Amino acid sequence: MDKNSQDKSSKFFKKEGFYVVLFVCLCIIAVATAFGIRNARIAKKPVATDVSSINSEDKNVASLDIDDTKETINNATEAKNDKSTKNSAVADSEKENKSAAVANTNTGKFINPVDGTLVKTFSNETQYCETLGTWRTHFGIDIKADLGKTVKAVQEGVVTKVANDNTEYGQYVEIKHPNGLVTRYGNLDTKVSVKVNAKVKQGDAIGTVGKTSGNYSNEKYGSHLHFQVLKDGKDVDPAKYVSYKETATK
Repeated sequence: MDKNSQDKSSKFFKKEGFYVVLFVCLCIIAVATAFGIRNARIAKKPVATDVSSINSEDKNVASLDIDDTKETINNATEAKNDKSTKNSAVADSEKENKSAAVANTNTGKFINPVDGTLVKTFSNETQYCETLGTWRTHFGIDIKADLGKTVKAVQEGVVTKVANDNTEYGQYVEIKHPNGLVTRYGNLDTKVSVKVNAKVKQGDAIGTVGKTSGNYSNEKYGSHLHFQVLKDGKDVDPAKYVSYKETATK
């Protein structure tokens, strides 16, 4: 090859080489731009599964919060109910104790008001009265006892009446007891040992056997204590509360 040919070839490659390099650079830039755009699109694309997962987790958390709140409320309610039940039980227990205390007082047994024997019983039917010569009901019992024999309160209570009617009861004393019963002691001596509103204990002396009942002053069984028990203002049989040996004489 001659020198002129070599010079022409060299000039051609120099001129065309520039364009080849330029083309390669443009291709590289185009490829890089394409990858950049693709990556940007991928980054912007929403991930449905992630959102769904997040929503599911939020729902689970909300559900747990609601369940915890319900459990807290239920525990508070149970605690309140338990406290209320305990308070009610304590109140009921106190009531029962008070009732028991009252019952112990109310069911206290009577002692006999005087030493003696039963000579005339309680009766809603008429019985013969020797002193008056008539038939009369007898809302009490007569206990034969010597004149001057001590008469005692059958149970603790308060004296509500001290009087003398000179006929049916003569000199008598009435005592109201804690159980609501009232006892009446008749045919006493006029010198009694208590006054109205006086508090008496079981066994306290209230007077002595006398002869002041005009309607029963000449009964064949002689000196006696007339004893009555009233419940809610009505006469009841004293034999239910005291115990005496009954004699044949009525």
